[in-house]
Amino acid sequence: MLDNEKIPQLVTLSYLKLSIPFSNFTRAFLMNHDMITKKFTTHLLATLILSLFSQVSFAQPGEKLIEIRSYNLKPGTRAAFNKLFEEQAVPMLKKWNIKVVAHGVSLHDENSYFLARAFADLNDRQKKEDAFYGSQDWETGPSKEILALIINFTTVVVPADLFYEKDKSAKK
Repeated sequence: MLDNEKIPQLVTLSYLKLSIPFSNFTRAFLMNHDMITKKFTTHLLATLILSLFSQVSFAQPGEKLIEIRSYNLKPGTRAAFNKLFEEQAVPMLKKWNIKVVAHGVSLHDENSYFLARAFADLNDRQKKEDAFYGSQDWETGPSKEILALIINFTTVVVPADLFYEKDKSAKK
């Protein structure tokens, strides 16, 4: 159990010049981590990613949805997964006109990874994913290597406008 005084009030991401407040949910999770299941860990990760992305404007006009995937990787495979993802999967996704908004390792453990992609709507998402995952590029490319490193994953699809930077001057 963690001491409440040792839990930071802010998560500072200096390379983005952001400070993200810890939510009550996050603090409660850290204080009671023994009682929380892996399912809640996934939700926490999504919450933290959403907190980060809500501070940054990255959705483009016409992109109305953001899909966030959280991958649970086999222990000790994250570096290999990241290499495959960056060198093969991301360029392939871009080739198939799937916009990768962000991807990378999670800070909360050594076996998690995330991917955020932008789509116009649910129909656009379904068509692009069906085309991509049914393609010869994916089937004969890195699919088997990548899938062999994944235990499971979860997907969250949210409106892109959650991520637009809030214009504070509009309130004046």
